[in-house]
Amino acid sequence: MREATESIGSRMFEIETKESLEQIWLFSSVKYLFGTGSFSVKLNDEALPYFFELKNNFTAMQLKLGLNCSSKYAKRFYGTACQWRSLASKRFEIEELKKMLGLIDKKGNEQFKRINDFKKYVLDIAKKQINENTDIEIDFELKKRGRSYHWVIIQMNTQKFKQLEISFQNSIDVQKFSCKLTVYGLTQGQANLLCKKKKKPILMP
Repeated sequence: MREATESIGSRMFEIETKESLEQIWLFSSVKYLFGTGSFSVKLNDEALPYFFELKNNFTAMQLKLGLNCSSKYAKRFYGTACQWRSLASKRFEIEELKKMLGLIDKKGNEQFKRINDFKKYVLDIAKKQINENTDIEIDFELKKRGRSYHWVIIQMNTQKFKQLEISFQNSIDVQKFSCKLTVYGLTQGQANLLCKKKKKPILMP
């Protein structure tokens, strides 16, 4: 976690408008509280307005499911698929998609220039991991403009969750609470144990 917060804290974000270019960092400081298993984060005042925008402009996704994907490209594709999950498909220019995935840097240096390498090491791996580990099922289709490939069409389907088996020995609220806990990373055994300790389950949206 210490290495993770160090990495996040060093990241710079650029906000460009017609009038200006602003470079901001999200965190002012991170404080670890020994013996509590927790830490606090102080946000940069300049970044706060962009956090407040999240209440209206956000993408809902299952964090645990996204983290099940080992490929960083699969994680990013999963977020993109969740953003457009209400559509059957979404078309991107290959160059645009590569920039979104960090495959083309600001200087124009490009990874996986050959379309076969891009398909093999990025698209195919992302498709396999997302379909096996998340609640979204995706497929890719490459489209040409003239003789060369120009677009990637991402086709998306929402997979059905496994139906919750109802136990008549426990209340429905307890079972719903247990199901929610597993989504946040707990094993079924840990969730059941926590439900037993709680006299009254916490209802989660």
